[in-house]
Amino acid sequence: MKKVFLSYKHDDRKYLNDIKAIRLNPNSRVEFIDWSLSEPVLNSYGHINRRPPFDPYSNSVNNKIFSLISEADKMLVLIGNNTHSSEWVQWEIKTFRKIKSDSDILLMRTKGDFYSGCPPIAQDLAVLDWSIDRLMNFIEG
Repeated sequence: MKKVFLSYKHDDRKYLNDIKAIRLNPNSRVEFIDWSLSEPVLNSYGHINRRPPFDPYSNSVNNKIFSLISEADKMLVLIGNNTHSSEWVQWEIKTFRKIKSDSDILLMRTKGDFYSGCPPIAQDLAVLDWSIDRLMNFIEG
């Protein structure tokens, strides 16, 4: 079974159902790893850690996301209006690139978006317009 790590800005969460619907096909052998942790990581005061990835207080979040990235065969970065400014998306791409190949990363705009750009860390990679066929070819390739 292929595992695909999903990286996106929370604003674009509404587009995940289109992507995850691929799993509903009984012949599909794909598992999507959503970067959103099933349980939030809490700080020492019991509050959700909302710090950027480069803050030392985010190490516990980084470690959990790193383990999810390590399990993945491929990475899909969902590109929406503000994805380019997400420090977490940039960190996830950088982390994935350290342990996997660029050919295992797909940058794809959200459905109906034809103009949004990618984070600076991935400007050397192509950003494709939404296409379920392209997504399936990427996953199966």
